[in-house]
Amino acid sequence: MTIIRRASDGSITIPAELAGRLLASAVELAAEVDVVGRLILTPLATRPAPESTDLSDAIKQKNLATGIQHIKGVGPKLVEAFQRLGITTLEDALYLLP
Repeated sequence: MTIIRRASDGSITIPAELAGRLLASAVELAAEVDVVGRLILTPLATRPAPESTDLSDAIKQKNLATGIQHIKGVGPKLVEAFQRLGITTLEDALYLLP
C-alpha cells in the first residue's frame, strides 16, 4: 500500500510508480472524496490532440481533424470544457449528441 501525505501547503505528491500506473492511458485525473473520506482518482479518457492547422486551411481541405480551438468564439475556457468531454476536433464536435 502506498501512503500519501499532505504537505503543509495543502498539496500532495503522488509517488512516480503510482502516478505511472494511474496515468498510463490518460493525462488527467478526476479526483473526488467519497462519503467515508477516501480519495478516489479516476483517469480521464484523453486522446492526443491533432496537429494544429489554420482554420482557413482546414476549410479549404474540408479537414474535420482541425482542433476545436480554431473555431471562432471558442476560447481557452471552452476548449478546456470540450477536452473534459473528449472533444478535441471539429469532427468530435459534429458528433456531440445530447
